[in-house]
Amino acid sequence: YERMMEEKGYQLEIPTPVRTWLLEQGYSPAYGAREMKRTVERKLKKPLARFLLEEAGTRSACLTAVVTENEEICFTGPGGAS
Repeated sequence: YERMMEEKGYQLEIPTPVRTWLLEQGYSPAYGAREMKRTVERKLKKPLARFLLEEAGTRSACLTAVVTENEEICFTGPGGAS
C-alpha cells in the first residue's frame, strides 16, 4: 500500500490514537493475527481506497487517518480537509 501511495504522490500518517483504536478493534484471543488483518482491511484499507477514488483529481502531500465519532476512519489533508 505504501508503494501505491507514494506513486500517487501521497504519504499516509497513522497517529498513535488511530493505531491504538485499530488494535482494540482487531484484538481477538480466539482468532489471533487473522482478525487483525481483517480489521485493517475493513477499517483502514477499504476506506482509504474509497477516499483515493473519490479524490482522484486532487493530490495532497500527506494524508492523516482520523477516527470519527461514528467509529470509522476518515482521512484529512493539510489544514484538516477530508
